[in-house]
Amino acid sequence: MHAGQAVDGDVVSIGGSVRVEGLVKGSVTAVGGDVTLVPGARVDGDVVCMGGTLRQEPGSSISGQLVTAPRVPGARLFLPVLAAVGVGFKIIMHLLWMLFVAGIAFLVVKLAPGRTQAAVDDIRSDPGTSFLWGLLLWGLAIPAMLVVSIAAALLCITIIGIPLALAAILGLGLFFAIAVIWGTISGFALLGGQVFTRFKGGEPTLLRAAIWGVVCVVGLRILSDVLHILPLFGFLGGLVSFIRYVLWAILMTLGAGALVRAEYQRRTVQSWWQQSQFNRRRATGVDDYPPPPPGAAPTSASVPPPPPPAPPAASPPSAFAPPASSGSAGSEAWPPMPPPPPPPPPPSDPIG
Repeated sequence: MHAGQAVDGDVVSIGGSVRVEGLVKGSVTAVGGDVTLVPGARVDGDVVCMGGTLRQEPGSSISGQLVTAPRVPGARLFLPVLAAVGVGFKIIMHLLWMLFVAGIAFLVVKLAPGRTQAAVDDIRSDPGTSFLWGLLLWGLAIPAMLVVSIAAALLCITIIGIPLALAAILGLGLFFAIAVIWGTISGFALLGGQVFTRFKGGEPTLLRAAIWGVVCVVGLRILSDVLHILPLFGFLGGLVSFIRYVLWAILMTLGAGALVRAEYQRRTVQSWWQQSQFNRRRATGVDDYPPPPPGAAPTSASVPPPPPPAPPAASPPSAFAPPASSGSAGSEAWPPMPPPPPPPPPPSDPIG
């Protein structure tokens, strides 16, 4: 790097030395070689010298960190492979991480296959609305944390309120953890289904789509590590790593938004609350509905049911009732009624 020359990126040398006289806006790395910084040289990033000697002369500046390793016999022959060994270790760690995420995807798909598939279908049918719901969820995260923190601080004033405060904080944290994990797996299933259909053909199962999505996203991280050790391809590794982060964030936002939207339309929280209140009233036998205001029209719930009708009372015997049968036990025959009197004779005529 000559004086007056500037590099907008990193400078990497494997098996050779680096002499900097100008400006390096990235980092300087030498494996199996020396690094020399002359007066006026400037490095905005880190300086790494493995298996060589670092010479920093007065007047040079380094904005980052210095990482050096002493030279040992045979270092110029063997130390250049240390970079590949380090990247290999990172690749193994990322493969283990891929297996871990795939295990989480397996659990999510097996525990809630219907709702996960419904979330994937919602993203496919209306991705814009799902993404807006996801942005709304992340936008409400900080205000919700502030409100819950203030409420928890007020509840902690009394001993009885401490468990409620802890339950509120744990509930909020659990809600966002489920949204992040479940939403990410739903987004992975969406991406994996698209990739599987393009390369394999046909419609994959939900579990297979989720596994393909995990391999695609985490595989970008492994590809980025491989590109970082190739000369002249370091910037591609950084670009691939940036694409992976952006893709992960978009898939997580889509999945979380679709899940929250589906649960809101399904009225899961309202149904759970109503069911819990109904069970509580059944267990305690107490109806906590307030009484109606005075002067209000009575409702069927407040008016007691009318009493059952009383049986008809027996009517007293009438004077014109027929006599009882002579064959009944303890009965007495009525006397016969007298005949009606004869009509009076007509008056006589005195003249005749």
